[in-house]
Amino acid sequence: MLTSGDLYKLLGDNIRARRAAKLMTQQTLADLCNMEKSNISRIERGQTNITIKNLYQIACGLETTMCDLLTIPNKKD
Repeated sequence: MLTSGDLYKLLGDNIRARRAAKLMTQQTLADLCNMEKSNISRIERGQTNITIKNLYQIACGLETTMCDLLTIPNKKD
């Protein structure tokens, strides 16, 4: 079972990958989401527990769904 820290990191990785695929900077995403760049950075590093509201704003900024950002591969033991 994944820890909360593992989940935050995987979510952050998903957000970073989507942002990078769009050739978007953290600052651009932050501006689109009406957030501080430092918040985007912390979220992408998995260092914060993102709120549903912020997840929704990020999904909108990336033109994707919250479900796509929350897709976490099953851990194989």
